[in-house]
Amino acid sequence: TQMLYYEMMEEQYSQMERLRHDLKNHIIALDSLIQNRQWEKAVSYLQEMAQLGGVETGDEITGSLAIDALLYHKKRQAEEQGIRWQCDARLPADCPVKDIDLCIIVGNALDNALESCLRLKAREQTFIYVYLGTVRKCLFLEARNSAEQEEGWERGEKWKSGSQRHGLGLGNMKAAAARYNGVVRTELENGVFAVSV
Repeated sequence: TQMLYYEMMEEQYSQMERLRHDLKNHIIALDSLIQNRQWEKAVSYLQEMAQLGGVETGDEITGSLAIDALLYHKKRQAEEQGIRWQCDARLPADCPVKDIDLCIIVGNALDNALESCLRLKAREQTFIYVYLGTVRKCLFLEARNSAEQEEGWERGEKWKSGSQRHGLGLGNMKAAAARYNGVVRTELENGVFAVSV
């Protein structure tokens, strides 16, 4: 997970460096378009600059560069597969959870969500919803996604600890959450899998 985080940060940094290198020329071009009142061309140019820099309107700014990079990466993976993505993520300024533990928790939750959606045949109806924020003075993550009922679930929709699928990822999430007196809960109901931490 740490290696993946550094790779994602390196990719984003590289994109931003390329954009920064040409920024003076971009400003000259934009200034000319604006002076000549070519508004649509200016907007189009700005959108292309945003794409070159790896910045998109609506990207989450959580307060953690690591989580921003992770969410950006997972959002791109979801959208490339036609999975609807919705994310509401904000971290408190004094968040006591280390970035590496946040990446373990959020990364595994989203990996499982993507894997679950990819197993469904009706891809156009798949979705991933992520909430990360403060609830009653506790840091709270909830990830919901399209899923199918499958082996590994007991009556009452709780994941059997002996099952292999998702076992390692959930185990890592539980270990990371436990370092902060946190708990991980999972459920599957009406074709929606949910994990909350």
